Amino acid sequence: AVGGGRVLHVFSQEGEYLLSNPHNAPRADGAQLLSAAPVLDHPEAGSDEPPFPFPSDPGPFAGSRFAFVSREALLLLLLLPVIPAVHGYHPWADDAAVYIAGLLRMIHPGLYPGDGAFVLAHTRVSIFSHILASIIGGFRLPLAWSLLTAWLYSAGLFLYACRRLALRVFNDDRVAWIAVLFAAACFTLPVAGTALFIMDPYLTARSFSTPFSLLAVVAVLERRWTRAAVWVALTAVMHPQMAAALDDALDEI
Repeated sequence: AVGGGRVLHVFSQEGEYLLSNPHNAPRADGAQLLSAAPVLDHPEAGSDEPPFPFPSDPGPFAGSRFAFVSREALLLLLLLPVIPAVHGYHPWADDAAVYIAGLLRMIHPGLYPGDGAFVLAHTRVSIFSHILASIIGGFRLPLAWSLLTAWLYSAGLFLYACRRLALRVFNDDRVAWIAVLFAAACFTLPVAGTALFIMDPYLTARSFSTPFSLLAVVAVLERRWTRAAVWVALTAVMHPQMAAALDDALDEI
């Protein structure tokens, strides 16, 4: 171990992983040491695990009042504004028009007296509009800013879910970040045969059911069944159709 909890990792000429002493002394069997790289925050100083940039990096605010902000969270936060800058934000387009009309009817019951059944149809199977209407109406929040805030939160949750999934698929932290960047670039890519975007540039129930589904997949890959059941249940109460598709996908894992 080297000062400050650092561990020095080295490799032999044959590619074998070794744990070197601080002076990089040659081994007794004569194997030549080729490289050394420090790894921060290794859980055990004597561990034989290969060097890997762990996501638990304390980040640039370690020791300050913002110590709770990890480098991972900071990078995701910096990436978030890229999504509306590249893909745009269109709060009144497509399905959002129906969702917002139903939301307005729940906040102001006197609206749409002749078409109330139509604008409220989707609210019978999803808690999405009920939660949003309770927050906006209960706190008397401006509609436009509330929709934007909720959409940005869902986009950030999507990036976080992609990051968690990428860490389960790839063994390289840099590759995992590239996967997150790729997901952000494909945010509004149409999914073949479904007439749906991966994520919509407006707020709907699917804005939350999609990241919930990804987190359910992550929990299944980690064999955390209780957590997986919670994410599947949240997906179901948010968007039952997406939960049905998720069930089919989990059967393949």
